[in-house]
Amino acid sequence: MKKLFLLLTFLLGFQLSFAQCPPNIDFEQNNFSNWICKSGKRGNVPPIATNPTTIGVVAGRQDITSIGPVDPFGGFPVVSPLGGLHSIKLGNSRTLDSCESVEYHFTVPNQNSFYFTYLYAIVLNAPCTSHLPNEQPFYYIKAIDSLTGHIIACDSLLFSPCNGTSLNSSFGFMQSIFNANGDPVVYKPWSQGTIKITGYQNRRVIIQAVTGDCVFSGHFGYGYFDVMANCAIPPFSTGFCPGSSQAGVSGPPNYQSYVWMDSSLTTVLGNGQNSTIPISPTLTDSFMVAVIVNPFPGLGCPDTLRGWVYPKPSPTIKVRDTVICRGN
Repeated sequence: MKKLFLLLTFLLGFQLSFAQCPPNIDFEQNNFSNWICKSGKRGNVPPIATNPTTIGVVAGRQDITSIGPVDPFGGFPVVSPLGGLHSIKLGNSRTLDSCESVEYHFTVPNQNSFYFTYLYAIVLNAPCTSHLPNEQPFYYIKAIDSLTGHIIACDSLLFSPCNGTSLNSSFGFMQSIFNANGDPVVYKPWSQGTIKITGYQNRRVIIQAVTGDCVFSGHFGYGYFDVMANCAIPPFSTGFCPGSSQAGVSGPPNYQSYVWMDSSLTTVLGNGQNSTIPISPTLTDSFMVAVIVNPFPGLGCPDTLRGWVYPKPSPTIKVRDTVICRGN
């Protein structure tokens, strides 16, 4: 079951609440219902200005994927292991100066902050020594204010295959064993990202994923995209045993640092994505904690997330007398 972390966070001291999932946001209908697909030419523009305009699903440019096959360059599955039965592939390994996008329009709930968790994988041809950064293939995930058309900056991520004239080895990128079009190929296996939308209550927002080839039509860029779609608020832990003096907590992936604190942000409890925090042995009820997360450079903004840690139910063990005969 996919999990769309629609974390709806009030101000400090208020409770978290639940949200209804938008229909087919996770592609589990095995189609693009409620999604808008666009295609176009990259042109001689930087990635951030690339905006496909032709509307409609184009086979080979926007495709629903199903469990089984793997990507030919990265060897990872074409459906996210964290998702359900289907994901999508955006773009392809042809070199036609093309760009493609999928986008979903929805109204932000009447809450202070709205968290949207997506899954993505990337494959980019890497002409690092012959192309400037704005000329290279790219993968772009962005949130857009539908009213103004402005990109919500902290919630938008741009990935390129190169770091200067070298291959991009940051953020989980790896070099494929296969080259293409005279240059290496880099890929990023399935990863998880979070978009935080703050201050847009009851407004329409667009979530968009875009891929593009290089501006000279000689190198490709494509990727995969999915959304986690269980709208319950996730706990930061699978639970703790009543009577224990510690609880294990686990934060969202893909941040550079994590600092765990009590809900009032006065006491540091631990560090790291997965941590053990101290609790009272007399504690029997759920409690709230906070984690301050700092992203890798260029991949979002610092944030403070709050969630619940729940007690595990006491195990029930049933036994019965058994007669064992000598020699058995």
